[in-house]
Amino acid sequence: MNAELEQLKHLGFLKIFKESYNLIVSKWRHIFSKIFLVFIFPFCFLILADMILTDHLSLSIAGKTINLLDDYEPTNMYNRQMKHDRDVHSILLGVFTLLYFLIGLVVFYLFAISAISYVVACIYASKDTNLKQAIRVVLKAWKKLVVTYLWNFVIQFVYIGVFVALAVACVVIGSREGKLIIGIVIGVILFISFVVGLIYFNVIWSLASVVSVLEECYGLQAFKRSRDLMKGKKKLCIGIYMVFQVLLVIIQGGYFTLALFLFPVFVYVIAGIVFFVPLLGVVLLGFVVQTVLYLVLKSYQNEGIDKSSLGAQLDGYLGPQGRPISGRKNVQLNEV
Repeated sequence: MNAELEQLKHLGFLKIFKESYNLIVSKWRHIFSKIFLVFIFPFCFLILADMILTDHLSLSIAGKTINLLDDYEPTNMYNRQMKHDRDVHSILLGVFTLLYFLIGLVVFYLFAISAISYVVACIYASKDTNLKQAIRVVLKAWKKLVVTYLWNFVIQFVYIGVFVALAVACVVIGSREGKLIIGIVIGVILFISFVVGLIYFNVIWSLASVVSVLEECYGLQAFKRSRDLMKGKKKLCIGIYMVFQVLLVIIQGGYFTLALFLFPVFVYVIAGIVFFVPLLGVVLLGFVVQTVLYLVLKSYQNEGIDKSSLGAQLDGYLGPQGRPISGRKNVQLNEV
């Protein structure tokens, strides 16, 4: 059913998706189902809730701001109430955004990565596992993963800050007499470079998150490690990343399209039915693909060692309690 580890280096774009799908629907589907309910379902629910609340509050804030700009009389009771409502909605938007970051991303998102990375590695190491063991691993691996994620946040914050500063410089250049064309050209080149760099960095992060769980390194070392693993396979990594980004954009775009044309009461129902289910599938498959891709890259880099070394690495979280999975053939796994 699943590719042996020495064959993983030969898996291409479509076969990586097939391999990941086979893992989910095979005899290990019971553990994936439990992880799905415990971690991925709440995470996706928070994504949908954030989309709905952000959309509703943002439109409300924008509408009230426009009305106040058109006709604002400080002594007008209606305008004072509108300003108060706008400020309250702005605070609520900030609170919801912070809660989504702390609970949705830092907790459920990282928990899901840790659990699925561990389970997929156990499958290839021919080790039995269950939800209880996965949760124990999550609580230990999560600490390393948080450090890596915080570095990801800091680096992206600095990267975006530099881009904004350069964009302002382009505006200044373009505002000068006779420099408009130069400013536009520089701005377009800068924007394209920014998008390409952001995509490349996010690909590195997706691998660094798995590295932080299955290897000893984390933080900046995990980013360096994932960049090294990508050598010779960058197009494959970027292609897989873009597939999931496009799918998520389609899901989010579909929701916002409905939000423009339907009444709010229908938006909640339709969004929950039409967009929540595919979102669940995309997120689950995406997490599994991340780990399979990591193993493919390690195999491609010829870092081969037998499954016992991976088992020892996994036992570092739990102690040597893993048992061979019955019926699973011996596989060669690259060193973790």
